Order: sequence, then structure tokens, then C-alpha cells
Amino acid sequence: MARNKGKGRRSARSRQKRGLRALSERFKGHQPLGGSVAEREHGLAAYYTEKERYVGRIAGGLPNFFILLGDKGVGKSAIQEMLANELKGRPRRVVKLKPEDIAIFSLTKDRLIEPSAGIDQRWFAKTLWTYLICVEIVRREFHDFEGLWQLLKARFRGDARRAKRLFEKAYSPEREQSMADRFVALVAEIELEHVNAGGATSARLQTRESSETMSRHSVLHDLRELERRLDETLDHDYLILFDELDQDWNAETGQRVLLEQLIVAAESLSRGRGRRVSSCISMRKDIFATLNIDNADKMRDSLVHVSWEAGSLAKMVERRIQHHGKDPNDKSLDTIFSPDCSREKMWAVASGNPRRAIQIVERSILRTQELGGSLVERSVHLEVLRECSDQFLQDNETVHRVLYPDLRKVALLLRGQKKSFGYADFEFFALRVAEASDAQQMPGWATESAGHPLRLALHMLKTGVLLAKLNRKDVAKPFNETVHPLDDSLWFEIHSAYALALGVL
Repeated sequence: MARNKGKGRRSARSRQKRGLRALSERFKGHQPLGGSVAEREHGLAAYYTEKERYVGRIAGGLPNFFILLGDKGVGKSAIQEMLANELKGRPRRVVKLKPEDIAIFSLTKDRLIEPSAGIDQRWFAKTLWTYLICVEIVRREFHDFEGLWQLLKARFRGDARRAKRLFEKAYSPEREQSMADRFVALVAEIELEHVNAGGATSARLQTRESSETMSRHSVLHDLRELERRLDETLDHDYLILFDELDQDWNAETGQRVLLEQLIVAAESLSRGRGRRVSSCISMRKDIFATLNIDNADKMRDSLVHVSWEAGSLAKMVERRIQHHGKDPNDKSLDTIFSPDCSREKMWAVASGNPRRAIQIVERSILRTQELGGSLVERSVHLEVLRECSDQFLQDNETVHRVLYPDLRKVALLLRGQKKSFGYADFEFFALRVAEASDAQQMPGWATESAGHPLRLALHMLKTGVLLAKLNRKDVAKPFNETVHPLDDSLWFEIHSAYALALGVL
């Protein structure tokens, strides 16, 4: 009997080992949720456990305007992809605009709108974006340029030849161009039109005229006229999906103006008279918080904050494993991790981010397989968690590479701090940064603020390495200037995703 029991245990371990080996092989061929192609992964909706919470809310709320806000990797692009799939076969058409279509960074790099040019930058940018979005929609409605122009020509009340030149630049009938390319072409055409009319561009663009009072002889009248005639031109309703508008973000003034006014243009079209157009924008929440948008209060009901609880993350991971596995009944986390592995610590490092959760589980499985194990043991799990925590810190440095280069080098000076600490301890951290700066080991932004702890604190809070609390027992949250006083009464907490890399979790 004892011999049979031993044989049974060996047989179970053997099956478990074979199962983990097969699981690791399948993981090698799949991108994690939130990865570069995860939003296009077949069957995404089968394991995205928060689908109804987000996709259902937006699909059921159309026509309208929505902004998906969340950290990088939280699943914003996945929500948009599922939303597009949800609407397939319905009368409403979906237009997807990717970062390379908008390319705000390239527009500001070329410095198309100079702050000193005397132009009302915000209104001018909104007018151009509105026109380009309208053209993008009618391009999908009508595939024949000449036929579409004949239809529109009868509705324009200005100079038809001038309006056609503008429309050709924005429509790009001869070859496919990004919206950014067409933005550049429009600016050049408008400048040329004003020079030919005998005036400087800046002199003609500095006044903010409404579409009702704008002269029909103005080239900008033609831009506004298409917006006015859009509803009567369309036979279908449209949903415009703007994904990752914050790509290559550097917070430069021109970049902010273009992004702010693109949002305003999309919102304005989505709340138009006929409401034939709806929009859904996805972007990082920390960048949205820095924007200065006209009538921002009107957009509060449009904000959709994407976040995950630990329980939802666990279900998502298990469903994803089951979705790609051959045996859906034997791929729970209990069959992967030994009982002494800390789930609490794992979800803390994942910090509500699906991409991070998948990376942790996948790496744990692959590492165990390399070691010939059948279960992820505690020592392996802790090693993977530390590695992932450090990787997440490096990822955060990449996100903030323009404003805060070498962020990880500065953050590592937090080693030795408690996870939660008051302002006096932060001053000690600032002193360490100052000492490292004297040795020429710190980036410029840290060196310049090391002697001013509150300034340094603001930088660390903006990067998300530190969270803010009003007191020791308060729940730590991302810094919000309207909620948290930036003074010596503030408490700090190291973000859970980076805490293990800093030795404090």
C-alpha cells in the first residue's frame, strides 16, 4: 500500500511537471495582455474580465464622447479593440486612428505653430484638427474623390476653387498620407493663400472669428464650413477611436496645445447637433492631468478610469492560461504556484496592471521550467518579483525619458527608506541626492532640485515612483495638487510596483 502511495505521488508530480512544461511552451508563443500586439490577439474578449465594465459602458452610451485614462499597459488599447469588434455588423462605422496617424511629436518637432507668431494657437489648432477629422470621416463614407467633391461643392458658400485646394490637401486622393502629413500640407496651403491675398499669415489668423461672422472670403471659412455641413453629408453614424495620443510625449508647450485642441475638437464633434459622430480617446492619466482644456468640467462625465483589482487580475491571468491551454480545467494559479508563494506580494508588484501581472506569471513559469521544477517555488517567485519590479522601474524611466532621464538612478537612492515615510525622511533622501550630485552622478533635473526638497518631491511624485498621503494611515494615491498640499505635512509611499527593486516590500 505504501509503495502504491509513493508511486501515486510520483505520478502526480510527473503529470504536473509535464503540464508546466507544456504551459511554458505555449507562453513562449504569446504576447502578454497590453503588449505591442495583445490588443489584436484572437479571443481577447474571452479572458479580459473587465470587458462589460468598460466596453459595455461605452457601447451602450453611444453617441457620446469618452476618454479612457490609465497607466501604460492597463489595457486601454485592448478596450478599444474589443469595442471595435463589438460594433462590427452594426450600422455605426468605426474609424481607428493610431499614434502614427496623429504624430503630434513630429508636428511640434517641425514647429508649425510658433508661440511668437501672433496666432491664436489654440483656436487655429482646433480648427485644423476638426477639419481633418471631418475629412477622415467623409473619406470612409465616399471612396471617390471627384464624386464627393461634387456633392460638397454645392454646399460650400465661399470660393469653390480655394475650398477644393484645401480639400485635396486634407483628403490626399493620390496617395495615403498620415493625418500629420495632411496637417502640414494644410498649414502650408493656408499660409500661401494669405500671402497671395497680400497679407501676412499671423495678421490674418490672430482674430478668433465665429463661423457665423467669419468672412466668406477667408480661407478659414472653408475649414469651418465642412464641419457645419457634416451631418447632412453623412448616411452613417461613426465612432472615431484615438489610440495612444501621448506617444513620445515631452510636455513641450506646442505639444500640449496640439493635444489639448485635438481633444476639444473630438469632443465638439461628438456633441454636435446631429450627433452622427462619437469619439473615444485613450491616453495616460498622468499626461491628461497636466493638460489645460477649455471647459474641462464638461468632460468629467466622459472620463473612464481604467483600473484592476487583485481579484480581477487573478481571474484574467487564469482565463488567459485556459484560453491558450488544451486542458481548461487544470490551469488555475493553484496548479502553478506553491502554497508558500505570496499572492499578495505578486499583486502588489503588478499594482493593478494586466501587462505586469502576465509578465510576472509567465516569467515565473519559464524560470521554473529552466530549473526543471514542477511548481513555482517561493525562492523562484521572489527572485522573479524582484527582477520584474526592477524592470518596471526601468519601464517607468523609459516613459519619462524626456523630462526625467536617469530616473532609475535617482530612485535607487530610496533604498533604505521605509515604504511609507514623512517629510523629514524625504529631506534625508534629498540630501543623498545632493551628495551624489556633488560626485557628478545625478542627472541635471535631480541636481538642480536636490537643494530644494519640495521641488524634488514634486518631480518624484509626478513620475509615479512616489505616491502621496495626507497622513501616515491614509491610503496612498497618485499626487493631485488639488487634493494634496505640497508642504512638510505631506506623507509619501513608494509605489508597490517598484518597492521590491528598492528593497522595501
